[in-house]
Amino acid sequence: NKAQERERNAVAIGEHLAYIAALKSRDLGKVDAACRKHLKSARQTLLTSIPESRQPSRT
Repeated sequence: NKAQERERNAVAIGEHLAYIAALKSRDLGKVDAACRKHLKSARQTLLTSIPESRQPSRT
C-alpha cells in the first residue's frame, strides 16, 4: 500500500533526524534512545511486511 509506505517513510525520516540531532548533541543517552526507537520501528515494519506464514517462530 503506497499510503502506508509514504507514512512509514515519513516516520523513518523523523527518526533519522532525531538520531542525527542526538549525535550532534553528543549525549550518549539521547543517541542510545534515538537508535533504539528507530531500530524497534524498523524491525516492526520489516515483520509487518512478511506474510504471517513466512515469519520465524518466536521461541
